[in-house]
Amino acid sequence: MDYYEDNQLPQIMIPVPLHWRKLTRRGFNQSYSIALMLSQHLPDIQLRNDICYRQSHSAPQHLHGKRQRLNFMRNAFTTNNRINGQSVAIVDDVVTTKATAVAAASSLIMAGAKHVDIWCIARTGWHIDSP
Repeated sequence: MDYYEDNQLPQIMIPVPLHWRKLTRRGFNQSYSIALMLSQHLPDIQLRNDICYRQSHSAPQHLHGKRQRLNFMRNAFTTNNRINGQSVAIVDDVVTTKATAVAAASSLIMAGAKHVDIWCIARTGWHIDSP
């Protein structure tokens, strides 16, 4: 059966990773905090923050328009080949232009993920259509 037909939850939950410089400066990853809370209620899903990594550092996304965000996020993530054939949920706090979610999901799909869902707390940015 297909993943979407049998309504099974993903096998792996991955918080959107921060670049190490941002994580060091901030001291925490808000997406990891959200994923950790979710994992307490969804114990059958593995919480993993060692599979997908942010390999490029850029200015905060809120300072850029949609086109710039998409360009900055191109090849922003790298993924270990530990997920072949597994379904994955990426956990993020806010999805605005989808640039981060698409870049992370693309990296996971290239590494062999069967399916990638995007789980977020908020969706915003309907007004962001500038270049």
